[in-house]
Amino acid sequence: MIKLYSIKNLFLVLFVLGCFSSAAQKDTLSKNKKSKHYSWNGNNKMVSLGIGAPVLDAFYLDREKINATNTSTFSANKDYLVIHVKAEIGLASHIGVAVAVNRSVNEYTETYYTSVNGNKIVNSDRITLKVLTVNLRCNYHFLTSKMLDPYIGIGAGLKKIDINVPAGTVTVFETRKPFGFEATFGLRVLVASTVGIYGEAGIGRSFYQGGITLNFGGFRKRFDRDIL
Repeated sequence: MIKLYSIKNLFLVLFVLGCFSSAAQKDTLSKNKKSKHYSWNGNNKMVSLGIGAPVLDAFYLDREKINATNTSTFSANKDYLVIHVKAEIGLASHIGVAVAVNRSVNEYTETYYTSVNGNKIVNSDRITLKVLTVNLRCNYHFLTSKMLDPYIGIGAGLKKIDINVPAGTVTVFETRKPFGFEATFGLRVLVASTVGIYGEAGIGRSFYQGGITLNFGGFRKRFDRDIL
């Protein structure tokens, strides 16, 4: 399962890395009075790590099974945060292509009836739903060479769904086809040439997401500037 403290530790490492990178370039920035950093210029190489909520479920309810068992209900006991990892490179001044990996874990309690000798028996079982999606995504960036980077993206790929149910459970969980899809609107801001923040909303493993962005193009520019 996705442990919340491990997510916090990962974000702490990225935050320290970003602070160190920002502090390390102060000497160089002080020499350039008009130094600027842009969130998107068409030549970016960015990696983003974020968390999202609420989780959008990867199943639907099979009405035939509900009717066959007379009634069946489920409730979410634990709704873990979704982990989002994205890697994007620029193809043109307004176009970027990315690989998006999303991971979610949910636990549900399913209550249903079974018939034993003509008598209805109430049953309750714990169901764990794990979903992993890997999508190839295309982003359109509305602005170039600006600090703000509003963009819209759409992607599709493969989805792996693991549903753990107790043996003999009459479940109403039915997995969809193993294909992933996402369509979101986002905003990214670089607070330094190498580190920034982002947020997105739309259709994906979660409706909202946000996190940290590392601009490896900024690292390369810093390296070239320092060497030269």
